[in-house]
Amino acid sequence: MRFKRLVIGCRDPQETAKSYQQLFSLPEVAVNDGPRSMLGWTGGGTLLMVPASEVGGTLGMAALSMVAPEMTALVQRLSKIDAMMFFGASEITLKPEAGNNVHLHISRYHFP
Repeated sequence: MRFKRLVIGCRDPQETAKSYQQLFSLPEVAVNDGPRSMLGWTGGGTLLMVPASEVGGTLGMAALSMVAPEMTALVQRLSKIDAMMFFGASEITLKPEAGNNVHLHISRYHFP
C-alpha cells in the first residue's frame, strides 16, 4: 500500500499551502477553480488544502487516500477486524469512525 493524498481542512487553504511550500519546497499542483490548493512531489503524492467548511468543519487531517493494487487481501484483513467499509468499483472507503474520524479511501489505481 502507498500514499496518494492527504486532505487538510483549514481556514485559508492558500495561506496554508504557502506555509508548506516555504517549509518543504513542494511544487503547486493545478486544481479546479475555487478556494482549494494542492501541493505535490515526485512519486505522485499530494497535500490538498480545503476550506474547513468542505470537510464538516474539521481543521487538520480530514481524509487520507491510499493506493493498494492488491485489494483482496486488504479487504480480508479489514473484514477480520470488523472495519466498517463501503465498497465501490476498485475502491473501498472506511467509515470515519474506523480511523479517528478521518475518512480513509483506498483504491486499486493511482488516478490524479
